[in-house]
Amino acid sequence: MTSQGPRSTLQWYRSSTPGPPQSTRRSNVVFLWSFLAVLYLVALISLGMTTYRKGHHVLFWVGIFFPILWIVGALMSPKPRAAPAA
Repeated sequence: MTSQGPRSTLQWYRSSTPGPPQSTRRSNVVFLWSFLAVLYLVALISLGMTTYRKGHHVLFWVGIFFPILWIVGALMSPKPRAAPAA
């Protein structure tokens, strides 16, 4: 009778766990990051530029790190100096 140590049990467990292959997981991660990058660029172009045009320059620059500020700046009324341009 041979004794099976914890190593062989761990190898058996890892080889029998269900799940997608490694390449499928990797492609899902790449797809997710690509989608988020495109979403960020769309927000930069639409909301960021609207915020900047309305005269909220600080919200635009800080919004690069916190994009929620672009939504706030785009919904705010324009500053008096920028009102004729908007």
